[in-house]
Amino acid sequence: MKSFQYSLCLDAFVCQSGSHWIILHSRRDEYLCIAQSDVESIAPWLHGLACEHGATSRAAPTGSVQTLLGKLMSRGILEGEGIAGKPFSRVIYDAPTSSLSGTEDSDRTALSVASSARLMSSLLAADWRLRARSLASTLRAVTQRRQRKGSRSSRFYLNSTPSLLRTFNRLRPLYPRDYLCIFDSLALATFLGGYGMFPRWVFGVIAEPFLAHCWLQEGSVIIGDDLERVLAYTPIMVV
Repeated sequence: MKSFQYSLCLDAFVCQSGSHWIILHSRRDEYLCIAQSDVESIAPWLHGLACEHGATSRAAPTGSVQTLLGKLMSRGILEGEGIAGKPFSRVIYDAPTSSLSGTEDSDRTALSVASSARLMSSLLAADWRLRARSLASTLRAVTQRRQRKGSRSSRFYLNSTPSLLRTFNRLRPLYPRDYLCIFDSLALATFLGGYGMFPRWVFGVIAEPFLAHCWLQEGSVIIGDDLERVLAYTPIMVV
């Protein structure tokens, strides 16, 4: 007998935090919180999570289960049979163990004309992209740039990133936009990309109370953020 399975939309990402599952829909740029008990009720019908729970349903969903599955499909989170999707599963990435902040003596950092111009260009580009393009489009652009250009070795990161971070920290306050993690992360990623460094862009959440944050990370090293703050978040998407 055929089993009934629903897949996660390609633009959706999930994680479990506390007693909730959090869903990020990158195309809609929105988060959705679902109680763990509700997700467990539909787990047998979810590709990926069904195997984890050791129960794949061979019966069509009914009642409240069918209602919840229908709501998630209507919001573009789940895909039905025959439509391209992915497993309903948590993101797996290196747990951070250290950080490079670049805050040391940033006010005395010597600035070159080239690095200053490149940084201001990166800030302008990030500002424009977040205002004019969707989050999903921005994520694709970041991924495609890294895949197209490749990335330097981890040793190069450790040797070169601190000075670039100091340049970023010294000039960033001059740009007329308040701190926002998604803007600052994108601007820093764009800036570092000009030097052949493409760290991963990690998005994390806290369920209760709900908080969202994003940062750059190379392996287990946080770039440009505080390790203690980042450890409070559960990763939901890594770009």
